[in-house]
Amino acid sequence: KSSIVNIDNIDINIIAEKYKNYKSLSKNNLPNVNIYVLNSIVGYDARYIYVKNANIKINKNKIVGKIQDQDNISILKFELYDEEISLYSKKLSSNFVNRILKKYKFRDGFISIEAVGDKRHLNGAIKLHHTTLKDVRAVNNLITFINTTPAAFNPLLTLPTLFRLGQTNFDLDGYYIVDGNMNFSYNIKKELLKINSLYTRGKMADFRGNIIANYKNKKIQAKIQVIFLKDYSKVIKNIPLLGYIIVGDDGNFLTNVNLEGSFEKQTFETHFVNDTTNGLLNIIKRTISLPILPFVNKEDLK
Repeated sequence: KSSIVNIDNIDINIIAEKYKNYKSLSKNNLPNVNIYVLNSIVGYDARYIYVKNANIKINKNKIVGKIQDQDNISILKFELYDEEISLYSKKLSSNFVNRILKKYKFRDGFISIEAVGDKRHLNGAIKLHHTTLKDVRAVNNLITFINTTPAAFNPLLTLPTLFRLGQTNFDLDGYYIVDGNMNFSYNIKKELLKINSLYTRGKMADFRGNIIANYKNKKIQAKIQVIFLKDYSKVIKNIPLLGYIIVGDDGNFLTNVNLEGSFEKQTFETHFVNDTTNGLLNIIKRTISLPILPFVNKEDLK
């Protein structure tokens, strides 16, 4: 038989330092308890959840919980079994995530997460929906650099940059993500995050690649393929013949970028020279092939 604990309008603050030597739930010494929480604030290491309602079931070496935040959007499910942990949420608000991160990194939209692991490692997947990634210098610098040097890729692309940035709702301190997903692994002891596959679709640029971030020494390195000048390509690719000549069948401008440095300052190694050369050669190739285009397989032209 389980006991029932009701918590209503009571704030709970857990100090992480007191639990740094916590081992696991494998000793089977936890009581059989059902905990119901209403309209309370639960904090851990200065990370706060404003609980509208929650149900946490404890039985021996297992804890299962479901928490709904007072924002009426975020619902987080979790399970702890011995040393294993799993987290799942179909929808977390940007405010909820910011409170957990203790940083204002997302504006609007929502985030989905699914993760499994233990006290050493955590592996999972994150999906982003209609949210703005805020105050990430590497992202801001990369987008600004690529979108303010269109002529480096193609001399035909010379529309005023500030006009383009305004027309696409570009925020100088944020990157708007229509949708995105990433698979990650996190070494808790080393504070090492590896994003093994990343894809984000934005209004002005899409990113695809992988990232390693070391939170102990605050270093980052990444290899990113950037699809950029989307406002140009969207117009150009719909112009018969000219669209095919400039952007080809896939209708995109893209380049590869290597990023390395600290969280505050990074260096970028771009491949504009190679990409520009290939781009110009492909333009010449597609121009020459136009007269015979109706009679050949498109795969032969790539």
